[in-house]
Amino acid sequence: MKRIFQLISLFVIVSLASPQLSAQQSVYHDPPEETYRDALELYGNQNYGSAREKFALYMRQQNDKSNAFYENAAYYTVACGIALRDKDALRQVQQFVAGYPESVWLPTIQFELGKLYFSSNKYRLALEAFAKVSPAKLNRAQRDEYYYKKGFCQMKLSKYGAALQSFQKVSSSKSTYARPAKYYTAHIRYQQGKYDQALQDFKVLEKDRRFGKAVPVYLVNIYYKQGDYQKVINEGGVYLDKADRRSRPEIARLVANAYYNLGDYEQALKYFEIYEPQSKKSTNPGEQYRIGYVKFKNGKYKQAIRNFQEASKQQGEMEQNAWYHLGFCYLETG
Repeated sequence: MKRIFQLISLFVIVSLASPQLSAQQSVYHDPPEETYRDALELYGNQNYGSAREKFALYMRQQNDKSNAFYENAAYYTVACGIALRDKDALRQVQQFVAGYPESVWLPTIQFELGKLYFSSNKYRLALEAFAKVSPAKLNRAQRDEYYYKKGFCQMKLSKYGAALQSFQKVSSSKSTYARPAKYYTAHIRYQQGKYDQALQDFKVLEKDRRFGKAVPVYLVNIYYKQGDYQKVINEGGVYLDKADRRSRPEIARLVANAYYNLGDYEQALKYFEIYEPQSKKSTNPGEQYRIGYVKFKNGKYKQAIRNFQEASKQQGEMEQNAWYHLGFCYLETG
């Protein structure tokens, strides 16, 4: 009898609960809730095109702009546009900011706005947007991207002290932005004349796949500025074979000048002959004089004439020396 009573009680409980469970299941699977859930799943799977369509459908179904989920859907729609690099993504972001000035999504959307300006090389506007972002409200990956791009903008706007602080917040991380942050930290220190620090920073990147080919020209420049001409010759000769096409002429020029300063004009000529035909920059009168003088010392009088002619455009003692050697070259070449 007791067993029968227990079964009847259980039947009554289940019977009473069934309508409520059925109603909850219906709400869960009915639009617009189901549409919103599907849109989030698509967004999480980085299927941004389909996710945007679903969020747009949800917003039409919900049709209540004051609804918190409607606001969320509006944000995700903009985020999809950014991920898909829509041409009017910037306008979408601006519309969201204007439509939801108190939104909890505002720090994130300002971050996205900053990234859009950044990708368009509008560094001042990007920095203004980043200034409205609270890094604490971003996840770790977003924070690394935030500090790197903020630092890059600051560097481009010559705010070097601030840029160093931003780069240092990401340079020791395991993020993909860590290496670029280290590279630009070294670059800034080089620009500031902090050669010992820059040397240490660049050395870390010497074997880096992305920055390794750009590093040698900095290292050789630092050695030259420090007056270590023998190291310029030793290291520069090795780096010359590894350097990329843009760095090669500059390294050759520095090695040539190191030999020039040490009075080895034969070796200097060898590297100036690498530098001259590859250099795309207009060579300054001082450099022209040194090249001309090295050719002159090696008996290449005809080739030295053009260099001395260019050097003679510089007023002062260099002009006088250039004319003196130019006259001698004319005599030697008839």
